Amino acid sequence: MGRKLRHLLIFLLIILKELNTPAADCSCKPRCRCSDLGLTSIPQNLPTSISFLDLKGNRITNIKMLQSGTFTNLPRLKVLTLSDNQISTIQLGTFTNLPLLQELDLSKNQITMIRPDFFENLRQLKILYLSSNQITMIQPGTFANLNQLKMIGLSVNQPSGQNKQHDNNTNFGPIIGQNKP
Repeated sequence: MGRKLRHLLIFLLIILKELNTPAADCSCKPRCRCSDLGLTSIPQNLPTSISFLDLKGNRITNIKMLQSGTFTNLPRLKVLTLSDNQISTIQLGTFTNLPLLQELDLSKNQITMIRPDFFENLRQLKILYLSSNQITMIQPGTFANLNQLKMIGLSVNQPSGQNKQHDNNTNFGPIIGQNKP
């Protein structure tokens, strides 16, 4: 009896885990649209071949931290939209396995500080949206290795610590809507 009960408990735990894993009820081809679906976390079963992922306007509240390796299985991703959620922290390694990422939208979240390691290994990043967060500090060196970066949106923030030379990144274009501290 003990063995059957143990197997039943394991089976139930597996089912409960599957029920709590967000399903990708998204329209996915090469582009995956998961916006405004009421998701509370980032789906884990997305097709690995997608180049575009839109997670805007969800309720990502119980995971206020983008955890390391969140996008590990999406190496072909070129555009990632995470705007209008409640993301407050980005851990080192969150975007590490996104070598082709060209556009990242983190606007309308609750991010307060930007560190240089947030965007490590994003060598193809051209556009970065950080508008409408609660950013008060952009640490020196944040954009130093983003050689392809052409545009950054920082409106409705109060950044300090970032110099006007953008870490001497000569290819860097304008900062759009940067508020004065």
